Amino acid sequence: IEVYQTQRADECFIDVDCPAQCTCHGTVVDCRHWIIILSYRNDTKLQIFMASTVVMDGDNNKGLTEVPGEIPHFATELYLNRNRISIVSAASGLSKLRNLLKLDLSFNNIIAVEEGSLADMKSLRDLLTSALYRNLSHNKLRHFFSAVLGSSNILEVLQIGGNDLPCDCQVLPLVEWMRANATRTVEAGQCTRPAEMLGKNLDDLKKENMKCSDIVQSACAGNGDYCPVGCTCQDTVVRCSNKVSHS
Repeated sequence: IEVYQTQRADECFIDVDCPAQCTCHGTVVDCRHWIIILSYRNDTKLQIFMASTVVMDGDNNKGLTEVPGEIPHFATELYLNRNRISIVSAASGLSKLRNLLKLDLSFNNIIAVEEGSLADMKSLRDLLTSALYRNLSHNKLRHFFSAVLGSSNILEVLQIGGNDLPCDCQVLPLVEWMRANATRTVEAGQCTRPAEMLGKNLDDLKKENMKCSDIVQSACAGNGDYCPVGCTCQDTVVRCSNKVSHS
């Protein structure tokens, strides 16, 4: 069914052009930053050079630092991996990509995903058979808002391994979301701290295991989400007036 839904989508009216930093083919938008290195093998008998391997690697000093402002709304796959994106903001417009089936944000410098920025990515054609894949692995995430995923009932795969998620009260929203969505595939990785939790799988944690010090506990809002120390949080509004924030 999916093939019939998307196979000619690129022939339809294009609402925006392909972002300058990306390439677009059909319904796939590729914004990965790669350096292509050709490794050659010298064939002395034929005295010619032949390409033997192609190694693709990202350059940490280049690439996107934020999600491109306008992604074609017909996109079904969006690759933003191997860039230098640090924050996925609600203003990025990702949530408007309602045809999106696959989103890859792995291998960036992501430290924060704003509430609602990845929510409500629902296919308007067939909600029952659409699959959604989200990859946030190998970033610098330390806090996770369950509201980031919204109430989407089509999310099938979530990858967040390789982050520095502490196995304490700050990761409780994620663990509770995983419990409530046990039928979905979640690759959450292992605990990196505190010391007594090192090496344990996030999906094996229990609420009574995820305790915080008084300092960290003061940063947890009443609903279990994270609020910076010294700030007040109400819904999606964070007020830190006349405060100095230390990361």
